[in-house]
Amino acid sequence: MGMLDNLRHDAPVLSSDGAEVGKLHAVVVDPRDDEVTHIVVNAGPHFPSPGFGAPKLVSVPIGQMDGAEERDVVLRCSEAEFAALASYVERDFLPPPEDEAGSAPQREPEGLLPIRRMWDAATALAASFGQQLVGIPVPRETFQVARFERQIVYDSPVWRLEPHQQIGEVERVLVNHDSDEIEALVVRRGGLFSEDVVLPIEYVTEILDGMVRVELSDAQVAALARFEADG
Repeated sequence: MGMLDNLRHDAPVLSSDGAEVGKLHAVVVDPRDDEVTHIVVNAGPHFPSPGFGAPKLVSVPIGQMDGAEERDVVLRCSEAEFAALASYVERDFLPPPEDEAGSAPQREPEGLLPIRRMWDAATALAASFGQQLVGIPVPRETFQVARFERQIVYDSPVWRLEPHQQIGEVERVLVNHDSDEIEALVVRRGGLFSEDVVLPIEYVTEILDGMVRVELSDAQVAALARFEADG
């Protein structure tokens, strides 16, 4: 196992020039290979709700994360570059157009080819706001990734399939620094006298609708190792 990035709930997020730009809010993962694609940063306001408006959630590509430890998450982008990143939205795109056989996208007219090449992930995010009104399709590559992405929000409940039982809530995410793949979730169990345990990602069967579903026997639940934070 390589060095792990510790994506802790509400950890301060620092820019490359040392400014605190927000707090860690969520992790976006492609469950086909357990690879993290983005982190979501709560850029504030951080006052108690209601009455102060919704916080700004910023989507940061995982390639812009330099590392994460117990104390904070450090980005590769400056404070000014962070301010220019796209706001986070739930990515739910219409499929790209297909030909009559339903197997390949239609050939674009020559005049539209340069426009099609201008599409990128940021453009697709913006397009998602209006898709229900105008039905905007997006490029096939973007659609294939977006349709699989799932968000892990901290405090997401973790449920066993059989028996149907909640075993805890997500407290943090441990990510392989080299591959950006999730190695494990740290799950907080219990109420007043809670403990954090390490749940290897291979036990996770589904991440859907703000819930993490796992398949574990009673013996496997009892054998989960206690998580000890560094520092």
